[in-house]
Parts: sequence; structure tokens; C-alpha cells
Amino acid sequence: MNRIITLLLKFISLFYTNDLLRMKLYHLKLNDLRKNGVSVGENSLVIDCKFSSSSKGDSFTIGKNSTCTGVTFLGHDASPTLFIKDLVSEDIHPCLPFSRKSYRSPIVVGDNVFIGYNTTILPGVNICSNVIIAAGSIVTKSITYSGVYAGNPAKKISELDCFIAKYKKKISDNKNLF
Repeated sequence: MNRIITLLLKFISLFYTNDLLRMKLYHLKLNDLRKNGVSVGENSLVIDCKFSSSSKGDSFTIGKNSTCTGVTFLGHDASPTLFIKDLVSEDIHPCLPFSRKSYRSPIVVGDNVFIGYNTTILPGVNICSNVIIAAGSIVTKSITYSGVYAGNPAKKISELDCFIAKYKKKISDNKNLF
């Protein structure tokens, strides 16, 4: 029923834009995420993100005041099943639940974290609070210190204070403001 309401609201939104409608759609999306093992903190935005799902229950936590746009969260890794036959059930077709065993570990994102578009977060990664991850990054290991991270694999490229000072200057210079 929830899926039907969501589709109906999306269809209506094509012709009629309204802040209350947008907020309702967003909250319906958050409810769907919660059903799939995703916890989203207060005042956080999760937009166009992909969360791996499995019948074994992947787990994701996103803290307060965080923004994730177009991020892929991978909560499990089944690649060893190609090489370790003990991880594959011969009695169950590969497309069915419990046919393959996989490494799984929760992903935890702290408070005040921004994760840019097309970033991938691997299983078991914890990202501490007060972190910015640049678009297109691949986060393979936990991030335990605040700062700005980028690359493949993601590495610290700047202190958060330097980043904030740079943008405060842009604001004071009135550059590229909307």
C-alpha cells in the first residue's frame, strides 16, 4: 500500500509542486529505507542513494545533520563465493536467499557528514562526525578523524577548518552564490 501511495504522489508531483508534497515523498522514502536496515538521523538528507540489500540483513546508520547524495553503500561482499566453494549452497539456486554466504559488516556514518555524489562506501566502514567526502571517492577504510577526504581510496586532503575558511571567503567575496 505504501508503494502505491508513493507512486501516486510521485505522479502528482510531476504536475503540481508543493513543499508539503516534497516533504511527504521524502518521509515515505525514509520509511522504505528503514524497512531495509537503514537508520537516518534527524535533519539528514539521503538523496538518490543505493543501499545493498540482502536477505541476511545489511545494516546502515547515518547520523544527524548529514547529507548523502547519490552514494552507494555496500554492506556485504559476496565475491569470495566465486573461489571458496564452502560458501555456496549447491542445493539452492543462486538467485534465491541463503544460496551464498557473504562477509557483511554495518556501515556507520557520524553526525555532520557530507558524502558527495557517486561515492562508494565499502562494508564495515565507520565515518566519524564532521567529515566531508568528495564526489566520486571510494571509501575502503574507516575514517576516524574529521576533515575533507577524496580519491580512490579516499585519503585526507584538507583540515575541516581550512575548508570552512575557504568557503567563508567565497561567501564574503560573493562568488557563485545562488
